[in-house]
Order: sequence, then structure tokens, then C-alpha cells
Amino acid sequence: MFWLRSSKSNLFATQNYRPEIDGLRAVAVLPVILFHSGWTLFSGGYVGVDIFFVISGYLITTILLRDKLDKTFSISKFYMRRARRILPLLFAVMTVCIPAAWFLMLPWELNNFSQSLVSTTLFTSNILFWQEMGYFQMGTELKPLLHTWSLAIEEQFYLFFPFVFIFFGYVKRTRLLLAIIPICLLSLLVSEWGSVYHPTANFWLIPSRIWELLMGAICAIILSKWELKENNIIALLGMVFIVISIVLFNEITRWPSLYTLLPVVGSSMVILFAGKYTYVSRLLSIRLLVGIGLLSYSAYLWHQPLFAFGKLYSEIYSIEFLMPIMMAIILPLSYLSWQVIEKPFRSPMSVLYNPRICVPVLVIWGLCIIGLGFAGIVTNGGEKRYSGHDRYLASLDEDQYVRYVTENFNNLKLADYGDQSLKNILVIGDSYSQDVVNAMYESGLSDNFNISTFHIWPQCNNLYFNRNATDGINDPEVNCLPETVWDNLKLQDLIQTSDLVLWAAHWKLWETHLIPTSVNVMKDLGATEVLVIGTKYFGDQRGINYRHLLSLDYGTRLNTSFDFPENELAVNEVMKNQQDYIFYDLYPLFCDSGNRCRIFDNDGKLFSFDGNHLTPEGANHLGIGISSVQEISELRD
Repeated sequence: MFWLRSSKSNLFATQNYRPEIDGLRAVAVLPVILFHSGWTLFSGGYVGVDIFFVISGYLITTILLRDKLDKTFSISKFYMRRARRILPLLFAVMTVCIPAAWFLMLPWELNNFSQSLVSTTLFTSNILFWQEMGYFQMGTELKPLLHTWSLAIEEQFYLFFPFVFIFFGYVKRTRLLLAIIPICLLSLLVSEWGSVYHPTANFWLIPSRIWELLMGAICAIILSKWELKENNIIALLGMVFIVISIVLFNEITRWPSLYTLLPVVGSSMVILFAGKYTYVSRLLSIRLLVGIGLLSYSAYLWHQPLFAFGKLYSEIYSIEFLMPIMMAIILPLSYLSWQVIEKPFRSPMSVLYNPRICVPVLVIWGLCIIGLGFAGIVTNGGEKRYSGHDRYLASLDEDQYVRYVTENFNNLKLADYGDQSLKNILVIGDSYSQDVVNAMYESGLSDNFNISTFHIWPQCNNLYFNRNATDGINDPEVNCLPETVWDNLKLQDLIQTSDLVLWAAHWKLWETHLIPTSVNVMKDLGATEVLVIGTKYFGDQRGINYRHLLSLDYGTRLNTSFDFPENELAVNEVMKNQQDYIFYDLYPLFCDSGNRCRIFDNDGKLFSFDGNHLTPEGANHLGIGISSVQEISELRD
């Protein structure tokens, strides 16, 4: 081929330093940092991790091939090199995080952080975060060790890859290539399938990520066996692929999937064809980019803890421009840690390079971190740091409350109406309808009715009943699954046999005008009466700021109140004036005539734990309120 010349002795990929690879590292790490800082221009900045995977696969395979050709390869040497490279700085960052977490985190947050200390040290943090959440959901930005999931993926990969290399690589590089390609293709197919059917597991777990590392390995094998001609066009096209990924992809892009081919193939094209004299190589070899690339591991490890603890600190003291300050610190701190921590463990001239010193230091260091992690778990995040009224507020566990919100509702999903002597109530809607079910349980209303539930995604709501109702509406949140009520025979039967349909949601202004249409659809299906519950909101735009509340004395804290948002008031006003259904306004239940809404009840208990969803005390307050609704009172009596 025009771009390929066979050369068994070619060591292009195994001996010569390639500054453009360090420049590519800079291209990988900078978008990740900017994405986590909130820059919308870099909406796909997370693809930097995928670029890192390709680079890692390329460099590690290159080292293995070089050692094989030099006849110096050994498993112990490989893992010692990995330990020197990864562990010292990782342990140093985790060590710095521990006192910051103690002073800034609430007990439930510190408990979660302690779990991440253990899992990160054991390179299983990707599994922990998979069990906890999605990468893009709210709250993840406050997890200091969230980014270590990618290190876990790499180290899990390198647990088995050297043995694949030994088995095939010692025979012939061609056989190694032929062994890797099917695994790479299979992993790619798994990632595409998983992105549709199991997106959370697909993001966090290694089966859907192997192919990205193997793409780098394939590049290394190709360059060690064949001499490729430099190619400006292909290398430039690879950079274009990377830039497009960073700018155009976003949080709703299925990931990893076939879309991930764009940055992965782009990175591979740069590695394969950006020779010394290409425009791409010259660009990536600029001293500034090479310098950032050399610091990329340090910058990657430091950026997330700085951002997370900075945001936690600002919740207490409301410091403006904190994010730019944190960003300005990253590179100087990275340079310092590179000089003081990374180089001493990796330089043969250093005492810490000696395995007899290095191994015990790292083992003891790691065990201490694991021990502190277990201590944080056993003490439930050190909740005894707080006493009196502070203990209640500090010990609130958002994860536990999230489970509370959903449990009763999910247990009643499309449940048959059982007791024939009781009236039937169907509760439908998004997560706000889950609060309604809890309100019925907490106030005792559930004892008087048969209850069934059905969840409708917030992006759907009215659209579930009338898909054509969106004509002429231009709103990015208008999105829905292909199913409608007409496809759900069970739901139709429950609507028909219900004595009352309770519909609650976090209503948006655009959809309030469609509620009468949806209500009429339900009545056409046999609904006797429909009660629509208005929206609610507690706290400021960030919800409930626990750290700020804890900084207040108890009396001031108890009387804390917030203005009900104007956009929520506008929604309620529209719904009040509609005639096709019964409307229950939550505003008078939680707010006074001066538009001030308290977040604590008279006993000092929060109504809401996140600004939207109710605690048991808040649910009980709502239950007492809806008990007074005439239609519910009549059904109960």
C-alpha cells in the first residue's frame, strides 16, 4: 500500500521518544478539566479519558514489545513499573483528600468517600460508582475520587493483558494482532449494545472499555512490525475527529458506543501517521503542550479533588470566582507533585526507586489508606462529630432518602386494586407523584384506599397521553419514549376502574396548557375524576444547603425561609385557572402570603432533603393537606 513498507527491524514505536504523544496527552487532559469545570464549549470534554485509554494501550504495549525484543521482559518488572508510575501520586492525592473530607463533608458524604478510599486503593472504584450512580447525574461533581474510575479500568485491563502478550506475543506479533482484533471488535459491540440497554453499567465497567485500550495496543504492534509513511491528511483528519468529539458530544450522547469510535479512531490516526515532520506532530510538539502532557497524570489526579472540595467549601462561605482559582492552581500543583512525588519514585538515582524500599513504602501507605477508609465506614462518616440539633441535620443521608422516595411507589406499580370495600386511587406522574404516595402512607390515608401507581418520565408527562400535543412547541426538554397510554392496556384498565386519578409532576410552563387535553383523554378512558397537584420547591437554586444551615445557630436555622421561585408561581397560576380538573395548590401548604416558604417544621425537621422531594416529615405534612381535599374526604367517608 502507498502508506506501508514492511520492515522487521523497524523500532519507530519502541525506541524513539515521540513528543507529539505527550502533546496528545495534553489534548486529552485539558478538555476533561474544562468539562468538569463547567465550560459548555467543552460539552464532550469527557472523551479525553477515551483518548487516554488509547495512549495508555499504545505506550504499555510499546514497552512490552521493546522488552521482548531486548529479551528483558518479566511480569515482576512490568508490575513494578506500573506501581512506580501509578501508586505514589495516587496515594498522595488520596492522603491530602482525607483531612479535607473530614472538615468539609457531612457524615453520609464522608461514609461514601471512605468507601471510595478503599475501592480506589484496590482499583475497583469503577464498580463502586457503578453501584452508586450515573457519571452525569447531579452530585457527582462533589465526589473527590470520582475520576479514579478510569485508573481502575486501566489496572483491571493490565491484570490480564501481559499474560495475553506472553501467550501470543512470544510466538509472533502477527498472531498477537490476530488475537487482539476479535476481542477489540467484541468489546466494541458490547459497548454499543450496553449503551442502549444497560447504559450505567456500560459506562463504568471494563467489558465495554477494553476495545479502547486495545486500539492503542494495535497501533503499537503495527508500528513495531511495519514502517508507516507519515501522512499529513490522515493525521489532520484524526485531530479533526478528536475536536469534533470534544465540541459536539454531550451528556446525552450514548457512551461508550459506536460514537466513541470518533475520538478513539482519531487518536489512533494521530499515533500511526503523525510522524516527526507532519503538521500535527509540529503542533503537538509545541513546548507548552508537551509540558502539560508530561504533567497530565498529575493534573488529572488533582483536578477533581480541587473542584469537589472547592464546591463544598463554597457552599459554606459562598466564595465567588472559586472555580477559576481552582483551575489556576492545577498546573502549578501538578508540577510540584511531579517533581516531589512522581520523579523520586521513577528515577533510578533515587532511593525510593529501590524495590526494597519502594514496595514496603507503597504497601504500608496503601494499607493505611484502606484502614482509614474502613474507619470512616464503621463510624458512619464520623457522625459523632456533631451533637444536639446539629446531629439530625448532619446525619441526613441523601442516598437513603432517595430510596425512601421511590420504595412505596415502586411496590405499587400497576398494582391490582385488592379490597373491594375500599375506593381506588391511581397515582401517576414523575418523582413528585412518589411524594404523594409517601404522603398517603405517612398520614394514614393509605389505610382507606386501594392504591396503584404508574411512573411517567418528567420529559414526557402530557405527551404520554397525547403525543400530537407537542405540535408548535419548541423546548429542548420535550422528549418521550415511544410508548403512550394507548399502548398500555393495564394502565387503561386501572384508569377506568379508579375512583380518583391523582396526577403530580414537576410541571413546566409549556406543558401546563396541555394538561386539560391529557385529563380529557383519561376521562375518555373512564376516569371518574382527576386531581392534579401543583409544583413545589424548597431552598435556593441549589436546593438544601446543609453546610450553610449547619453554620447557623439553631434559632436562625429553624426560621430559614426562601422565596417561592417566580417560574413555579407562574405554573401554578395557569393551573389554577383551568376548569377541566380539580387542582390542589401546594403553595399555601408550605408558604405564607409573603411568598416565604419555610424548609423546617416546628420540630426542626426538614420538609425536603434536596429542595424538591419530601422527607417523611414533609410527606406527612402533605398528607394532612391533601386529606382535606373535598373529593378525597368524600371517598374516604
